[in-house]
Amino acid sequence: MALTLPKLQRLERAGLVKHFTDNEAMWTAQAKDAYDYIKKGFSGEKVRPDDVHAALLSIVDVDKPLRKHLDANRLSQRYYLLDFTSLVLDRTWDAISKGA
Repeated sequence: MALTLPKLQRLERAGLVKHFTDNEAMWTAQAKDAYDYIKKGFSGEKVRPDDVHAALLSIVDVDKPLRKHLDANRLSQRYYLLDFTSLVLDRTWDAISKGA
């Protein structure tokens, strides 16, 4: 679920990169919580971004401000949630995985 340039460009056009930037501290905290949850369940195995993606997607999926942005801009396709989750992990991975 890695963030590719076409996905990033689609997110930029949809205003979702700005949404992330405007709420970066909150998204970093959410990503860290998802990372910690997965790390605990992995019993010492290496945690990778794709491992955390599913847990974080559950959080992204129900985030009210994000849903409001998606609804206001008629962005109903599921790939926006998937790609936004990839964006969050791409932008926060170094911070959330330190000391792992």
